Amino acid sequence: MLWIALHLPALSLESWAATRGPDQAGLPLALLQAQQVLHADALAQACGVRPGMKRATALALAPDLLLGAADVRRDAQALRAVVHVALAFSPSVAWATPAELRGANANPAPSPALVGVRLEVQSCLRYFGGLPALLDRLRAALAPLGHQVRIASAGATTWHSARQGPIRCRACSTC
Repeated sequence: MLWIALHLPALSLESWAATRGPDQAGLPLALLQAQQVLHADALAQACGVRPGMKRATALALAPDLLLGAADVRRDAQALRAVVHVALAFSPSVAWATPAELRGANANPAPSPALVGVRLEVQSCLRYFGGLPALLDRLRAALAPLGHQVRIASAGATTWHSARQGPIRCRACSTC
């Protein structure tokens, strides 16, 4: 079996940022959970804001920082949109949400590295014209969602590979 993993490291932050108005564009953003920074965007990180930091410390480093609350439903809705795109490429799709990971690990802040979608695509390759064509179409279909997505394809190690960053797949040298 050939799997494709879609890793969404900033899903929570991106889904919250999408709800901000245009007047708040260009301001640093951070998500909080239990008065601690859970995620911070690039602008906030440039100011020194880091995950795990207390709310007061983050605001001292970036006084114009926009703070939002982590929201399980919002995250699940954003992930559901990615799953719906994935279902256009394979009938075998599995996913993991931040809330499911919190329950499984009894950890209040699961690693964002575990959030994502997996597709089994071996049976679909011929229909899409091979793996490179399928990956091109998948990237194009995901682009309108506006999420940072890392894609990896391989056998059983796919999920781990997507979390580690971009890799070249075994089937081609272009993706």
